[in-house]
This record gives sequence, structure tokens and C-alpha cells, in this order.
Amino acid sequence: MKKIKRDSQMMKLMVILGIIILPLIYSLFYLKAFWDPYNELNKVPVALVNLDECKENCKSTELIDTLKEKDIFDFKVVSKEKAEKGLVDKDYYAILEIPKSFTSDLNNAASKDRKSVIITFKPNSKTNYLSSQIITSAVKQIEAELRSEVDKEVVLKLTDNLQSVPEQTMQISDGLSTIYNGTNTLNNGAKELKTGVSSLSTNYKAFNNGVEKLKNGANTLYNSYADLNNGILAAYEGATTLKNKTEGLGTLVSGVEGLKGVSNDIMNDTKSVYGSIIVYCTMNDCTANQNLNNAYMIAKEYVTPNTDRYNNLQALEKGMGLISGQVSSLNELKGGIDQLQAGLGTLKNGSNKVYSGISDLNNGLNTLSSSSNLIDNGIDKIDNGVNTLSNGTNTLNNGVSTAKSTIDEKVQSVSEQTSELNGLDDYAKEPVKIHEDDYGDVKDYGTFFSPYFMSLSLWVGGILILMGLYYDPDQRFKTLGRNSEHRGKRLIYYNIISIVQAVILGFLLKVILGFEVTNIFLYYGSCILISGAFLAVVMFLFFNFKDVGKFLSLVFLVMQLASCGGTFPIQTEPSIYQAIYPYMPMTYSVDLLRESFVSINSSFLVKDVVILLLFFIGFNGLTFLTSMLKSKKEQKKIIELEMKKNKKKTNKTGKEK
Repeated sequence: MKKIKRDSQMMKLMVILGIIILPLIYSLFYLKAFWDPYNELNKVPVALVNLDECKENCKSTELIDTLKEKDIFDFKVVSKEKAEKGLVDKDYYAILEIPKSFTSDLNNAASKDRKSVIITFKPNSKTNYLSSQIITSAVKQIEAELRSEVDKEVVLKLTDNLQSVPEQTMQISDGLSTIYNGTNTLNNGAKELKTGVSSLSTNYKAFNNGVEKLKNGANTLYNSYADLNNGILAAYEGATTLKNKTEGLGTLVSGVEGLKGVSNDIMNDTKSVYGSIIVYCTMNDCTANQNLNNAYMIAKEYVTPNTDRYNNLQALEKGMGLISGQVSSLNELKGGIDQLQAGLGTLKNGSNKVYSGISDLNNGLNTLSSSSNLIDNGIDKIDNGVNTLSNGTNTLNNGVSTAKSTIDEKVQSVSEQTSELNGLDDYAKEPVKIHEDDYGDVKDYGTFFSPYFMSLSLWVGGILILMGLYYDPDQRFKTLGRNSEHRGKRLIYYNIISIVQAVILGFLLKVILGFEVTNIFLYYGSCILISGAFLAVVMFLFFNFKDVGKFLSLVFLVMQLASCGGTFPIQTEPSIYQAIYPYMPMTYSVDLLRESFVSINSSFLVKDVVILLLFFIGFNGLTFLTSMLKSKKEQKKIIELEMKKNKKKTNKTGKEK
């Protein structure tokens, strides 16, 4: 009998122990299996196909060595055919294919004919979707590293080219120095040319004015000489006429000579006649003969001084003397006229030549004046052009000087700036480094999911407590069963079991999985509080809704698993889950355990503890209240039944009497 009782007690203990440990198995097995899968990725087989046609200094070889050195995956370098077959046969989770032009494309990254390098990544999501996502994430890291290598090569080439810019720019500066010397010489020459052209312009204007005056004088000379030449021509013609007229001057001279002789003879004869008449009439009376008397009277007058005839005869003698004296002059006159006519002929010929020359001179001077005006205008234009040239060369010279100074300054500046390019290739490879300063450092996958699965386990633990003890079909647990009369005590016992369950769960998980906690008292206290709060909700459902309560507790569990934010951010879930998120006890249990696993935030800690306490106190209070009401109701029914029984007994006794 004692042995049967001892076996019964042992069985009860085993049931309670199983109820306590069973939730641990769920959390332990799952978390242990997936505690830190990312550190085991080097065991995941990935096919690496190298199709690079490079012969030497191959970038693909460097990439393969780097990938193997980093030990990201278990890379297997195989042929394309083997890789394709292995992907289908699940020998490999993915294929990483390096293209034929891998090295050549990378080497041409800094040239104008650059091409993007395309590495083909082919995961088999059917084999394991999560593995394909993890591999994809790792491949993106490889892609980023390749980009950084390409950036480094490109920047290295560019910086080499840029660093040669100052030296090349100095060649420009030297060239500008040569140009400056040339423009300076040109500027000086332009200034001298300007001075010379200005002097030429001034002097030529005086020359042009002289030419104008000479032209005007030549015109005047030409016009005046025309009159002179005409006069000479007229004189020549007059001299010719005079010569022609003096052709009879010789005859005249001969006549004059003869006339002189005749005149002398006449004079002598007249004087003789007159003398004879006078003598005759003196001696004879000539009055009787009128003619003779007249002759006497006339003769007498010719010989009587101071008479008219006497004076006329004297004048005649004198004139004849003069004529006789002028005969030589007439011969000289004739010779002079001949010479005059000959000289005027020569003068006429010379004058015609002079006139023709003056005409040519006048025409030449007119042409010279017109040409001189054109030259003067041209010199003015040259002077303006030379002024512009001088100003331009001066501006050019200043510009070249400024350009040289600017370039020298820029060369100095560029030299200083290009010196800053040293090491830019290494910088370009990793221009940004992200320093991870976690507010809450989650070390591994298991640490992140532990609050979620522990909450799940404790909720399931609450269900198991009630399913195993409250609904025990054999009624082995009198105080803990459905028909217990000690409902307050039963409530206390259930909470004690939940505390033990929480402590054992927390302890074994920590020991077996080896995770660290922020505060050991907070850790165990959180486990206890969560277990008690969950049990309070489940008890309320079980005690008040019977079989429907079982269903509701499972539905409530599923709803919480989807809406507590234990896996993905709540913002990524449907709006219905976001709406119920603040009202789920598992929302606060997950947050509270994260305070234990990651870091403590006092405001969140207090909030989570307070809300879970409200669930614990509220649902335990409701359960206790409903239990008391049910107990009173049951007692009332018992009393009524007793009264009915007593009444029946009384009636029966009365009838018997």
C-alpha cells in the first residue's frame, strides 16, 4: 500500500517536472540550433567559376585568393558545367561566376572605353531561401570590396595624371615667358613704330601741304606761262611780220641814200636857183612878171632867215641829215630785227618745250597731290592702326604677364593641392568607414531571438501547467484540479510552479547556451514576472471559458507571436498587427528580456515591468474574483440542495407519521 502511494507521488512529481521542463526543450533546441549561424557560413559550399581569359597578373586570381583568405564561404573552384550540375543537385547553395573579360575590364577602368565588370551570382533559393539571402548579403559585401579596389586603381591613375599637371603647367609658364619676351619686344617695337609713324604722319602732312602748294603754284605757273607762251608766240609772229616788213628796209636805206643825194642836189640846185632868182630879181625888176615875181618872193623867203620857208628848208636839211645819220641805224635795226626774229623763234621753241614741261609738271604735281593725299590718309590709318597695335600689344603684353603670374600662382597652388593627392587611392578604396557604436550590442542571432523564444516557451509553459494539472483526467492533483475546493490555494500553487518553471528555464538556457546578461537579478526577475503574467492570462481563459479558453489561449499565443516585434520590425507587418501591438503582453516580455540580454534603459524597463505587473495583478485578481463568485454560487447551490434534501426528509417523515 505504501509502495503504491509512493509510486503515485513519484508520478505526480514526474508530471509536474515534465510540465516545468517541457517549455525549456522548445527554447533550448531551437536556440541551440540557430544560436549563431552567421559564424558558420564558411561551411556553406559555394561554387566559384573562373572564366577569366587573362594570362598573367590576373585580377581573378587575386579575387579568388582574397575570397578564400576571408573564409566567407566554403568556395569550391570548379568548371561551369560542374557548378551548374552541383547547384541543381544541391551540392552548392550558389554559383559565383567570374566573366571572361574580368581582368581586362578592370585594367581599363580608368580609360574612356571602360566597361562595368559583371560577376554573375546565381543562388538556389529553392534549396534554402534564408541561405540564399545570407549569401546574397555576403556577395554584396564582396561587390563593395571589388568596387573599392576598382576605385583605388582608377583614383591611382587619375592622381598620377593630376600630379603631372604642375610640371606640364610649368611648360605652359615657360612658354608664356617666351611669349612675354616676344610680346615685350613686339610692344617696344610697336611703341617705336607708333612714334615713327606719328612723326611720319606729322612730317608727311607738312610735305603734303608743300605738295599742295607746289601743285597750286604749278597750276598758277601753268596758267601764267600759258599767257607768257602765247605772248612769246605773238612776239615771234610779230617779229616775223616785222622781219617780213623790214625786207624793204634795204631799199629804203638805198632810197634814203639816193634821196639824200637828190635832196642835197635839190637843195644845192634850189639854193642856186633861189640865189639866181634873187640875184636876177635884185638886179632886175621882176614885178612885171608875176610868176617870176612869185618865184623871187618864194626864193627870197627860202634864204631869208626866220621865215617859214627858210625854217622848213633848214628843217629839211636837218631831217635829211638825220636821215642820212640814221641809215646805219636802219641797217643795225634790220640786223637786230633779224636777230630778234631768230631769237624769238628759238625762244618760242624753248618756251613751247618749257610750256609742255610745265604742263607735264602740272599734271604730275596734280597726280602727286592726289597720291600724296591718299598716302596722307593711308598714313593716318596706319597711325590709327599702329596706335591700336601699340595698345593691343601693350594689352597683350600685360595679359601674358598676368596669365604667367596667374599660372605661376596656380601652379604653386596646384602643386600644393596635388601633394594632397598622395594616398588618395588608399582613401578612395575606403573613403567612408562606419564605426559601429551600438546602443544595444546584440552579439549573435541567438541573443536576439532568445527573448522571443523564451516568451513563447513561458506562454506554452503556462498552457502546459493548466493542461497537465487543471485538466488532469485522473484527478491526481486534488488541490490543483478543476474540482478543487481550495481555489485561492490553487492559485498560489500555480504561481509557485510558474516561478520554478521560469527559474529553471532561465538557469538551464544560460548554462547550456552560455549567453551573458546585463544583470542577473533582472534576468531571473524578468523570467519570473513574465511567467506569472502569462500564467495569469491563461488561467483566466481556462478557468472562465473552459474548452473555449484553451482555444483562445492558443489563438492569443499566435496573435502575439505575429505582433510582438520579436522577429521583424513591427512597422514591416500588416496594419492589424501594428494596431494590436501595444496591447499584447508578449510585446513587453520581449522588450523586458532584451533589457536583460542587451542593455538597460530605465524608462523602458519601468514601463515593461509596470505593464506586466498590471497583467499579472489584473488577471490574477479577475481570476480570484471570478473564483470567489463561483465558489459562493456553488455554496449557494449546495445549501439549496441541502435545504431541498432536508425538506424532502421532513415531508417524508411527516407522511410516515
